[in-house]
Amino acid sequence: MVNIAYGCSKLLHFYLNNASNPISFSQIVDERYKENSFCEIEVVRIDQIKSENLENFYIYIFAVSNNTINEIILSLSEIGMNLGGRVFLYSDLFAADFQDHALNALNWTTDTALARYSTAFTLNSRKPVHTTICGSWLFLEALRRAELLDGDVVEVGAYEGGNVLGALQSPVWSGKKTYYVLDSFEGFPDLTALDPARFERGDYRHEHSLGEVLAPFSVYPEAQVIRGFVPGTFDQLTQDGRYSLVFYDCDLYQPALDTFSYFWNRMVPGGIMLVHDYFAEPGGYAGVKEATDLFFAGHQGIQAKFWHNTMAVFVKP
Repeated sequence: MVNIAYGCSKLLHFYLNNASNPISFSQIVDERYKENSFCEIEVVRIDQIKSENLENFYIYIFAVSNNTINEIILSLSEIGMNLGGRVFLYSDLFAADFQDHALNALNWTTDTALARYSTAFTLNSRKPVHTTICGSWLFLEALRRAELLDGDVVEVGAYEGGNVLGALQSPVWSGKKTYYVLDSFEGFPDLTALDPARFERGDYRHEHSLGEVLAPFSVYPEAQVIRGFVPGTFDQLTQDGRYSLVFYDCDLYQPALDTFSYFWNRMVPGGIMLVHDYFAEPGGYAGVKEATDLFFAGHQGIQAKFWHNTMAVFVKP
């Protein structure tokens, strides 16, 4: 059998460079990637494999966003390759190692039911979901533990709120805490020299109207949306607030430092700081790792880094 990857993404880059025993891919299918190779593997278009004997192929989808995953699933179904047959998601390859690392680094026994929920939500959400399947799984594992603590939940950088809605609809959310959603909904603020040069202020603005973005949150009174840029949004929080889970996903260096500086001392013992984009591909959001390493240098609590979903976890002593 021939293994083929679909998608020249950071997830494929991380898998090939970090997995202890990655499978070998003969080719990568990608309709948009402009180079002839990725990670030293030939890149082809889907038309180039249509003429082959598809019975010989296993295809693994390495796209990040739910919209792209679903586009790929549709294109493969049109040539008779279906998810659940000989088409797999990257998370199928990552799951066992992810679970082992969560157990060894955090002493977290993970729940595969949350993996199934994360997969189903990713495939069925109308909202853009960019946290990845294993990222959603890790977030829900953190939320499950935060539910046992005092203190509210904060998501700093929500884009269109896909991760938020995944959490609010999940089996681990009780609705007894406040879930603060902080975002400018105007894209990036000014960037620093540590952030990717290809981006500028206003990039990553939401694709849909603000009304469409915010409407689903009206169903959940415990979700409080605060609009604005970091750190100005922090002034709108209760100054004596306490927090059990803070998820940072603003992608950039300075907002990361500002977030850690504000929330870390306000987190309850056992509280979890979850940092998205700690791992970055070449040309990616390397400023987040710079800020994280700077702030948490000498950290005495439990911590773990997951290439499987780009995240880092810090537990408050």
